[in-house]
Amino acid sequence: MFRLLLKHDWKSIRGVLGLLCLISLGAGAAGGVALRSLIIFMEQPEFSAFRTVLSMSGVMACYLAVVICAAGTLFFCLWRFYKSRYADEGYMTFTLPATAHQILLSNLTVTLLAMVCAAVAAAVSLMTAVAIGATSIEGFYDDAFRELPLLWEEFWKDFAHEKSMFLTMLLYIPVASVAEIVIMMLSITVGSVVARKLKVLAAVGIYYAIQVGVSTVTAVIMVIQGITSISSSDLVDHFFLYPTVLMAAMGIGAYFLMHQLASKKLNLP
Repeated sequence: MFRLLLKHDWKSIRGVLGLLCLISLGAGAAGGVALRSLIIFMEQPEFSAFRTVLSMSGVMACYLAVVICAAGTLFFCLWRFYKSRYADEGYMTFTLPATAHQILLSNLTVTLLAMVCAAVAAAVSLMTAVAIGATSIEGFYDDAFRELPLLWEEFWKDFAHEKSMFLTMLLYIPVASVAEIVIMMLSITVGSVVARKLKVLAAVGIYYAIQVGVSTVTAVIMVIQGITSISSSDLVDHFFLYPTVLMAAMGIGAYFLMHQLASKKLNLP
């Protein structure tokens, strides 16, 4: 049943996801052309304020489009979660021969896959913009390819020196991302349970309250970490460790609370 739920959830978002990714890639290419024009205009002897401002506006508009597409993917997935679980479609979803875990994990898995696709599209778009824009700089790629081995060597030196910090940072990014999405889904669930009307507004308020609590706890942990650290190097090495543990605990706790509410106290309209 989980496979069927997964397939249905993916079908419900793939069209919009594909469109947003294509818009993001197109914005990256357009942004590259605008960036190239901006560099050319700024290097000309006769400075044209109009053309410069126009090109700069184009770069900013394309960058904003990439960000909006990535954010729009997340908001659309969360909207589908609300519609398919806690709005009218929720009647059908929760009467399927599937467990609450399968119903929740199906949407969470699809949302995570969609965000990976959106992140890849955004990264490719920004790299495309920079690559196209850099063609206006004479000798840029020759210098870049010549300096790249040196930069790579410097990176590995820094990595070896601050290995603990880099590894915990690489762990923190996916843990925090997954936890944030689960917390958003929990907010929607709580809003659907406690409010008969204006459920989306209630979910936004609950998410804000959770974020205030998380920020406060994180700040306290960071202060305690700074006070108890034996040295500055010890503080740097463990800078992302405690926030990672906190976000992992928050994500797990949020998921099981969401499961409990969805299983026992859900009030569909």
